[in-house]
Amino acid sequence: MGGSSAISSGTASASTGAGGGDAWSSCVKFCETYSDACEGVDPGQCEGFCKGYLNEAPQCNEPLALFFDCATNGRIDCDFVLERCRPFLAEYDACRAGGCTPLECFADRNRTCSCKGSCPNAGFAVECRPDTRNGIVCSCFVNGEELARCQDIGPACDLAHGCCEPFFDEFR
Repeated sequence: MGGSSAISSGTASASTGAGGGDAWSSCVKFCETYSDACEGVDPGQCEGFCKGYLNEAPQCNEPLALFFDCATNGRIDCDFVLERCRPFLAEYDACRAGGCTPLECFADRNRTCSCKGSCPNAGFAVECRPDTRNGIVCSCFVNGEELARCQDIGPACDLAHGCCEPFFDEFR
């Protein structure tokens, strides 16, 4: 699920979700639904799955419950990329990041990548393009000012995240 993949242990906290359910029941329903429909998901792991997600950022469980409810209401997508549910996941990610939106990147066939993201006090941008030595060079911007530049070989958007995210962390 997007950038929300860390799993931890602990006790889940309840939060109101869509349809009058709580975050725990929404998560369990989501996990069990996808366990039944998709290969590679063990239904015996649903308790740990839900504990992990619901304890990661308990203050953000409401949009997470809304995502789970959305993902189990209608067509099941085993890749978990339900377009209609993405706004709930984006809201959860922003809440979890303290009001920051994650970098959203767009690549084209010319090995370039452009990314944008923000926090309450900073706007982030990344521009990656081919360099003269068959690699990729990325420029990392905070509030329109270039903060850093990285050069490496590999997919441009992967490099954008790997290069610039550490520099952006100090503004989050």
